Amino acid sequence: MILEDLYFCNREKAELPPAYWDIQKRMRPYDMQIKQPLGLSFLDEYTSLYAQSADLMERYYFRSGTQFAIRFLLEGLL
Repeated sequence: MILEDLYFCNREKAELPPAYWDIQKRMRPYDMQIKQPLGLSFLDEYTSLYAQSADLMERYYFRSGTQFAIRFLLEGLL
């Protein structure tokens, strides 16, 4: 979908912002606290499922917002 490509900035060269690396650095101690008692496989599975869930919700809200904006514009024009 072209709107998703625009929203998610699908392009060849994408650089992550410094804020991303800051968050990753702050998360490391929490990762270690989870990894020690529960194991690495649990942490990997949890983060994977959480990322998939967040991605689906982000797409859902983007589509809902786009549909609302289009309906709002059409009603304003008609």
